[in-house]
Amino acid sequence: MKPAARLLFALLIICGACSTHRGIKPTEPEVGHYSPTVVANLTPTFRWEPLTEPDSRYDFAVFEVLDSGQAGEAIYYREGLTTTEHTLQENLKPGTNYYWSVRSRRGATVGEWATYDHTLFVPIPFGFYYQGKSNLLFPFKTPEK
Repeated sequence: MKPAARLLFALLIICGACSTHRGIKPTEPEVGHYSPTVVANLTPTFRWEPLTEPDSRYDFAVFEVLDSGQAGEAIYYREGLTTTEHTLQENLKPGTNYYWSVRSRRGATVGEWATYDHTLFVPIPFGFYYQGKSNLLFPFKTPEK
């Protein structure tokens, strides 16, 4: 292996990024990084892992993204879903960033919205670059048309 290739390989080993989920874990669209996944259409389907309790229900929401990058108001909300997937019943705007999340509901007990933490660790000359963000809702973007 050439020296440059060895150096690149070593850097790939020590660089790292990881995501930790809180609450219900989403499965589609893919999440766990800062860049939003572009969904297939303006009425995408969202999926998440099931809870173990047999009478579990789910609340699902899509949130607008403010200019600051923070989540705004819920622009789409469904309560008491009985399955672990939901297809939007209204079109979203094309080429737009959104957040989504899901939470548990058992009778009058409502859980927290599911989020994730993302950490990036990169060695740089004379130190390290570290960036961590917590309690992120799940980003996605609609296609341009």
